[in-house]
Amino acid sequence: MHEETPRPKFPLQAPPPEVLVSSSSSEPVEALAAASTPCTPATENDLMQKREFLWKVHTYVNDSIRFGDTKAVFCVGIASALIGALFASKCHELFMGVAPSQWTALGFTSLSAFVLLAISIGAAVTVIRPRLWTHSEKSFVFWKAISKFDAPSTFTSEYEAQPEAALNAHLAHHLYSLAKICCRKYAWMNFAILAAAGGGALAVIVLLFKR
Repeated sequence: MHEETPRPKFPLQAPPPEVLVSSSSSEPVEALAAASTPCTPATENDLMQKREFLWKVHTYVNDSIRFGDTKAVFCVGIASALIGALFASKCHELFMGVAPSQWTALGFTSLSAFVLLAISIGAAVTVIRPRLWTHSEKSFVFWKAISKFDAPSTFTSEYEAQPEAALNAHLAHHLYSLAKICCRKYAWMNFAILAAAGGGALAVIVLLFKR
């Protein structure tokens, strides 16, 4: 006779289906479901909203460029006034017509003031100087790119053939170019302000201590 294996008091039950699906296996399922979801094409309303957003950003960047030009003009005016004050007080005579070996500390200060103020004016003029695109691609936003078309009828026909998404792309490209111009303008603007501040401080010292 052989001994029988004791049976468990509680019957074994199969685990629920949600336990069998681990967290690691649910991630591929969710990713597959997301990938299988069809992407809805952009409607005309969505394209118009994107274009409206681009035009708002275009206005903001354009205003920033104009403000930078205004600051540059103000910097040119301040630096020019200080140079005029130095010339009126004959501060240039401290280093002009005198051998460099005979320059005094005030003469070096006067020369430095003139140089910094002149650099400030040059940098500010660089800010104001118009910056145009250098490439010759045809476009529908920038005036020079529009002039690349052979005739008004050619421009009109090609414009009418452009879909809404392509026109938004042209506007976005133009907006990026404006942003790059704005960055360069403000870099020169900061340099002009620093030079004007340094030259102005030296000019005040010269005007105060010159007899």
